[in-house]
Amino acid sequence: MNEQNPFFARKLLRRLETESPMEIAFESQVKSAEVGFDFATASLAFDRLADEMRELSEALGKFEGGEDSIEHLCDEATDVIFGTINVLRHAKLDINKVFPRLNTAPSQRTESSSRQLLLEKVNSAFQDFKEAFLSFEVESSAGLLLEPAVVLMQRAINFVNACDVHSDEVMKRNVNKYLVRCQFIEDQLQGQNKTWRDISLDEIYKRWKQAKQAGL
Repeated sequence: MNEQNPFFARKLLRRLETESPMEIAFESQVKSAEVGFDFATASLAFDRLADEMRELSEALGKFEGGEDSIEHLCDEATDVIFGTINVLRHAKLDINKVFPRLNTAPSQRTESSSRQLLLEKVNSAFQDFKEAFLSFEVESSAGLLLEPAVVLMQRAINFVNACDVHSDEVMKRNVNKYLVRCQFIEDQLQGQNKTWRDISLDEIYKRWKQAKQAGL
């Protein structure tokens, strides 16, 4: 990264208009890590992924069928996808081995009653990924994560598509939200003649909370 201009949000937002949201999500994580906005270890990134899985289950349990409820459900499933990408990044797995194997094309319409079955498939895939991650922590072989990661991400994608929305659109919306919040922080920093490196991680989270409170 160019240390003279460490800001990245605007550039990635422009690229998001035409490029794959999963690839931009990965690059957003890389750029965030370069400026210190990241989990310290792969284990912490995995713990966050486990939280995302729990939140997805809770969202389905509270599902009421309205548009807002569907959007929230899709957002939680998308967080599982992004969380998996984050773990793979920390494990230093070549993400280019993953993305070409994923199919984000919408599936045929799925009855609402099938969402629970699809969630069970996501949960099963997560358990396999968890087992692989525990082995990775012992053997430090990122290759162990490849197949379980592909299955987990594909099942999460299928879950989103089953809500009668295109997974790419949901991922694009959520990557956009992330980058807009980063841009909010960068605008503040630029106005103060500072960079990301001039503030602590606690200060980053404080400003992130301000962005959320501002409706971003």
